[in-house]
Amino acid sequence: MTSALSERKRYGNGLVMGKFMPLHLGHEYLIDTALANCERLTIFVYSLPGQPIDGETRTGWVRERFPEARVIHVVDFEPVYQESDPRFWSMWAEQIRSNHKGQIDAIFSSEDYGERLARELGAEHVCVDRARAVYGVSGTEIRNDPTGKLAFVSPAARAYVLSSLRKD
Repeated sequence: MTSALSERKRYGNGLVMGKFMPLHLGHEYLIDTALANCERLTIFVYSLPGQPIDGETRTGWVRERFPEARVIHVVDFEPVYQESDPRFWSMWAEQIRSNHKGQIDAIFSSEDYGERLARELGAEHVCVDRARAVYGVSGTEIRNDPTGKLAFVSPAARAYVLSSLRKD
């Protein structure tokens, strides 16, 4: 018999952010890790006009795969690591606060920016597989070699990736 305390998750509110272009198994591993550790998870899908895969499409994939999470499509703001701009971190933190009401207890990422951004938001950073040892792939690699990397594409995005191959 387990107690209610042992079933409680480590964090109340977690946040995962990304472009998910396309959604792949590494992203799913990151999100699954966050879900396992958070009572509530919010996922931001960042997009800008002109990106190779429409933001609404990517948001749909994430919602399909993770219906238990709150998925927010964030348009016209894609953070790019610009530590040289003294306003960058405060602008990014403000953008996050404007899209996520309430406390964020943990930011889950596989990126170098996670630690600093978590600090700006008063949250803990949980780094998940920074070395990409579990799923050695990135969205860029998939976009550059969709045939060779198809096995890493999320089931939600696979039909899209396959149809884009037929157009080429």
